Amino acid sequence: MATKKKKPSKKASKKKVAKKPTYAQLVKLVQSLTSSVTILLEEKRYISELQAENKKLKAKIKKLEGKPNPSKTAKTHRPLTGEERESIRLHGLWLPNHSNGVRADFSNHDFSGADLLRADLRNAILFRVDLRGANLEGANLFRVDLREADLSGARLEGANLWGATFNSKTILPKGWTKENMIVRGAVYVED
Repeated sequence: MATKKKKPSKKASKKKVAKKPTYAQLVKLVQSLTSSVTILLEEKRYISELQAENKKLKAKIKKLEGKPNPSKTAKTHRPLTGEERESIRLHGLWLPNHSNGVRADFSNHDFSGADLLRADLRNAILFRVDLRGANLEGANLFRVDLREADLSGARLEGANLWGATFNSKTILPKGWTKENMIVRGAVYVED
């Protein structure tokens, strides 16, 4: 028995041919590729800049290695005496309701070079106090009497000076002015 070979159908014999893109489609494709290439070039430039900055930073780090740490070699401030610490502690007890402890009155006291970092001296009396070179960074000096105080060389960064009183006889740290004090909330009083 002979088998008949089937003729392939016309549909099956036609190969699928991709349509040719139109001119508009080619333009869009080129624009898309151009945009992608531009982005890649910008990213490459940015990466190069970051690598250059990283190289500079590594050179700085290498240069600094072996040098002393400035924070450790900076001028150290004298610690407070036991009496000074106790007066500040009692003042802290007095602050909430004025029934316990004692208000700190450091009039004419010598705090020169003292470490008063973040000390809470709100409402304390510091009339004619010597604070030359003292560290008052972050100290709370709210409504403190600083009339005729000597603050030359004192460090006041971050100190709360709101309501603190001072006058023309108050000696301010280098670079500080009456206006600097007032901007930070201090009150200038006439002599």
